[in-house]
Amino acid sequence: MVSSSEFEVNGVPVELEGRTDVQFKLAYPKRPGAVIDPKIRLGEAVTIFGKREKADSAVIAKQAVFTCFQPRSVLVSAVIDAILPSVAGVAAGDVAIRADGYTVLIGSKTARTALAPLGADEPVRTSLWVRFEGVLRGDGVVVADSIELSPNTRSEHETSMRRRWEYEPAGVAADAKQSGGSRNYSGMNYKLIPTDADTALQARVKAIGEKLVPAYLRAMRPDDPGSINLRFAVVDSSSLRDALGLPSGVVLVPHHLVVRLENDSQIAALLAAEIAFVIERQGKVDLINPDWKRQLKWDSVGGAIPGGYLAVGAVQERQLWGLIEQSDRVSLGLMRDAGYDLDEAPKMRRLLSSVIALLFDPTPMSPRAAYLYQILGTVWQQ
Repeated sequence: MVSSSEFEVNGVPVELEGRTDVQFKLAYPKRPGAVIDPKIRLGEAVTIFGKREKADSAVIAKQAVFTCFQPRSVLVSAVIDAILPSVAGVAAGDVAIRADGYTVLIGSKTARTALAPLGADEPVRTSLWVRFEGVLRGDGVVVADSIELSPNTRSEHETSMRRRWEYEPAGVAADAKQSGGSRNYSGMNYKLIPTDADTALQARVKAIGEKLVPAYLRAMRPDDPGSINLRFAVVDSSSLRDALGLPSGVVLVPHHLVVRLENDSQIAALLAAEIAFVIERQGKVDLINPDWKRQLKWDSVGGAIPGGYLAVGAVQERQLWGLIEQSDRVSLGLMRDAGYDLDEAPKMRRLLSSVIALLFDPTPMSPRAAYLYQILGTVWQQ
């Protein structure tokens, strides 16, 4: 978004003039406390009526109807990946954390509980899991009504999944192959995908990935139940249409995707989403399966389209979408901590989704790109 009068909608430049009829509406006008906030935000839904003189010129809007941000309830469970030093509205004794990609304010009115072996007076700290409920305000902060802390443990099922997918990608033979029958019967065996021979690209991706590993995870002892040994490898596979984070901490990045990206921040965005999926695994052990993305029909890396190659119930499809949205939210925090440009995250999703762009839609807006723009405009106030 260039300014509040010049911006893009689905890749099409739009200009608002002095005579443009600008309107603001609420998606849920009957929600308690509903108030129109006449602020144009990145990621906000808008309907434009106007004229475009040429195919490459801006649309001069006669009317623009914006759907305003509204405070909404948030109820999630996630790992605390940062204690934030300064947040507006923090009083003495209050704590601001980052969890699930949100800035969460824990104040004197927040009801606190903790699960054993944690005590009722357990201090809020990184690496603990927190279940919180609150309201996302217009400034991007979630004010917590209640929080529940729990230890960062590992279930037997998760331990089994880690063992199953523990391997070193560099040790896979260059001529390794999976038979068609095996793949059709049990799905793709990612442990048979050879790494790419481009050593410079391998080093670049590894350096970016290691920079994204959150500080609390780097500080953990290897024998800590919450520890995850994150490793990154560029692999030579045209069958993978997205990067893939395995339960063991191995993150596979297809060569054909990396070479399409324009800068390190876009590579960081691709890796960060997979790091986020690996570390945000508690309570999702039944979905920790490398084939989970195949249960949705992917438009390349851009996002998923409801109705997939496999039969997926509506509830499970919503769960999988929830995993995607959470990993994208959390990824932005990892990118910010590592010094990468957050604006490149939705650009990356749009760039990679264009591989299947329709002939008359050269600038597709994938669902994941749209969601990232929305989070940048609300949570991150971009």
